[in-house]
Amino acid sequence: MPRVLPLSLLVLAACAPEPRDGVLTGIVTRGPGTDAPREAGATVRTFDNTDTEMDAVQTAQDGSFQATIPWTGGFFVELDAEGAVPTSFSAVAYSGAVEGGPGDTWTRTATALDSLRAEFAGCASADLDGAIVEGEIRVLLPVDDLDETPLVKTATVTVEDADGVAHAACYLDDQGGSAPDATVTGDTGRFAVFGLPPGVALVQMVLTVEETEFTNPTLPVRLPEGGAAPLYPLWAELPL
Repeated sequence: MPRVLPLSLLVLAACAPEPRDGVLTGIVTRGPGTDAPREAGATVRTFDNTDTEMDAVQTAQDGSFQATIPWTGGFFVELDAEGAVPTSFSAVAYSGAVEGGPGDTWTRTATALDSLRAEFAGCASADLDGAIVEGEIRVLLPVDDLDETPLVKTATVTVEDADGVAHAACYLDDQGGSAPDATVTGDTGRFAVFGLPPGVALVQMVLTVEETEFTNPTLPVRLPEGGAAPLYPLWAELPL
């Protein structure tokens, strides 16, 4: 026998507002940095946290765009442009509108990824085909200038791919050279994970403070086929 809802609940259901979509505005550049060239004609795709595509738009001559996102909650932005690999970013909407500027969403070129592989050449996975998660870990502090936030030198990073397989990160030495035996981020604060399958993955970061390990919340990232998910920075929350 079908379950009958009380009249009060039926009235509430009838009056409940329809879910609303949010709006993301931004500027896509070719490479990171606020002074990087604007990326005209790039495709911007947005996905909700279930990896369902919400919108696909083209950037204008000045690299600007407007796209649909969830009203609240996590979402992903994937960029495709001529001469670049698919590049993905993770974000969260809190009130229906998210505004980004130059340097917030940018495309990775194939040449840049070749340079990245060369930097981490000593790592056994650096030559593997697949998506790449790369980044620099900094302490989350309320400052305006990113360079004022300290680098995290004692962190480890693991990426759990869409199949549930864990992939350990590669690190650099304190001078920025490849360090296949390194187990933490070191003075550069940088890391890279190579050879990942496409799909939504989870980035797990653990930092050590005075010999005590602190696990940060996992960060979902969307890995495009053969592309990159750059995290500059990956924010570290210090224990209170």
